Amino acid sequence: MSRYGDVKDSSVQSINNSYSQKVAQFHKTLKNSSGPKLNNLQLVCLKDKKLDAVKFLEEISQEQQFEVTYVDIEEKTFSNSSQCLVQLSTLPVAVCHGTGANTKRPRQMLL
Repeated sequence: MSRYGDVKDSSVQSINNSYSQKVAQFHKTLKNSSGPKLNNLQLVCLKDKKLDAVKFLEEISQEQQFEVTYVDIEEKTFSNSSQCLVQLSTLPVAVCHGTGANTKRPRQMLL
């Protein structure tokens, strides 16, 4: 049995309306913000293999004053891809999931 097999049987509390509004407000505030790095996001091709997405997100987070934390997931997907989560230091916490062919690719895919 997998290490996280019991996760599917666990009960996770859903996000309530107050937290949902806070996440929406963070997104709205970020969308209406400006700064050289954030503005550059509109000009960059996110599929460019030369783009260092981890560094780019870190630069945006420093400029916009939020923290980014990556958590690698040890288990592979059914298609044998590596996985990771990225957490933005928002309240409530915002988490995204990424997959990729190796342990570095999921982080690049999250931007």
